[in-house]
Amino acid sequence: MIVRGDNMTIKMVVTDMDGTLLDEKGEFDRSRLKNILDELDKREIRFVVATGNEIHRMHLLFGDLLERVTLIVANGARIFDKNEVLLGTCWSQDLVAQVLSYFEGRERDVHLVVTAENGAFVKTGTIFPMIEKVMTAEMAQEFYRKINFVETLRPDDFPQVLKMSMVVNEQVAVQATRQLNQDFADTLNAVTSGYGAIDILQKGIHKAWGVEQLMQKIDRTVSKIVNSDCCSGSG
Repeated sequence: MIVRGDNMTIKMVVTDMDGTLLDEKGEFDRSRLKNILDELDKREIRFVVATGNEIHRMHLLFGDLLERVTLIVANGARIFDKNEVLLGTCWSQDLVAQVLSYFEGRERDVHLVVTAENGAFVKTGTIFPMIEKVMTAEMAQEFYRKINFVETLRPDDFPQVLKMSMVVNEQVAVQATRQLNQDFADTLNAVTSGYGAIDILQKGIHKAWGVEQLMQKIDRTVSKIVNSDCCSGSG
């Protein structure tokens, strides 16, 4: 996606991750991206990555390049500019409690993940069979290392929830997403993100919303978005 200002100059370039920035192994060409960032810096164009992933995976992927990019993570729930938090939106405690009650007893079966500002939490014993499809062995090991495994998912353990996610059989992912959107029609929006993964977001929060918030924060003269398909996915 390309965002232009009132005079039609390019203000920012926005990309998602899976199938766009990343290859089939979940990696990217660092030297090539560095060259791209060098050229964008010369033209004062911001490089933005919009993703359903959280900041810990971005640290793992980008390393020191994080200082040169803007991140819209957790499908719009948080925005980081040059590794500093620019915006964050969290669930109410009541909503967290409602959703955890909804999944009670099924947390391992649906591979429920609670993503909060203090980390990602899952129930002890949860295994993610799809990880090997989207990450290298090294990244998968780091993923498990970053996860907080707990005996019980309790709202008090994560007071600032950004999103939740789950993983089901790919054949039932669409139906599971539809059911969630029906059961929480007024408060949540569930979206599929490939390989049976489903992101559960606050109503109205998504990557395109995050891009809009970023535009308002950094440059009120931005007036036109070209090719916005990258923000309709979930990578």
